Amino acid sequence: MNNFATSELVATNRDWDNQYGEGVENYPVAPFTRLTRRVEEWLTRRPLWWQAQRLYYRWLVAGEIARVGIGADDLVLCIGGGPSPFTAMEIVRRTGARVVVIDCDRQAVKAARRLVADRGLAERIEVRLADGRFLSAAGFQVVHIARQAAPQKEILANLQATAAPDTRILRRRPLRLAAEPVAL
Repeated sequence: MNNFATSELVATNRDWDNQYGEGVENYPVAPFTRLTRRVEEWLTRRPLWWQAQRLYYRWLVAGEIARVGIGADDLVLCIGGGPSPFTAMEIVRRTGARVVVIDCDRQAVKAARRLVADRGLAERIEVRLADGRFLSAAGFQVVHIARQAAPQKEILANLQATAAPDTRILRRRPLRLAAEPVAL
């Protein structure tokens, strides 16, 4: 059973079509994604505001880590890291796990790599230009899908096809404060 924990746990492959096959993308992603990226880019240039946003992520990610039990031995894939991969940085800070962050926006990847290096986290966090619809989840113990990662339905279908049965998967959902486990 893949455990999706981005605020919801996906049950089993058998339950997938009934529970998550339809309606996954029934919310506007693009405007939220553009706004989030602009805010994060602005905040990274303003240390005081950046710290404030980081505090929000500390609280949010702490609950997500507890929900799926991320530990130091886990390899975590974060889909949709944006220019400020706060989730990945907080996972590393709290657990010591290794994290691979992917984003399909070249500028976001460039900014995220710079931020990760500036914070001294390049040994624990790798930032890649990649698309969650096509990157294999094989080898990852935990997958975290950002709220703005899109298209969610296709990303989830790829994870269903490529993730190991015991992969814990978190999906941050709109209008919810924390990620919920999801079962594939």
